[in-house]
Amino acid sequence: EIVMTSTIAMDSGLAAFGRPGEIIMTVGLLFSCLGCVGGAICCISRNLQCTADSGVFPGFMGGINNQFQTPVNAIITQTGVMMLYLVFDANVLIPFLSTVEWLFYCVTFSVILYLR
Repeated sequence: EIVMTSTIAMDSGLAAFGRPGEIIMTVGLLFSCLGCVGGAICCISRNLQCTADSGVFPGFMGGINNQFQTPVNAIITQTGVMMLYLVFDANVLIPFLSTVEWLFYCVTFSVILYLR
């Protein structure tokens, strides 16, 4: 039954611990996803800002807000790109982006090993 479902966390929590387990697993998954999104916003916007300041990306993404010391232009650009993901079918984009992400992780790891 759990193998055939699209809500694996909820159904495994329900099977293991009943209704309270289902709620705990759902809330835990929610907080996990929110933490991942928060971390991605912080890291990706800083990467965009640094690469824009070094001239690799367009200059409008660079710069830091003087009051809050945050890369506001990069966050706005990142938000715009994320809004495009909402317009298109995310089920098609996610496997493609996951593959590219893991490819870059492997390349980064290999380069670090080579340079050391």
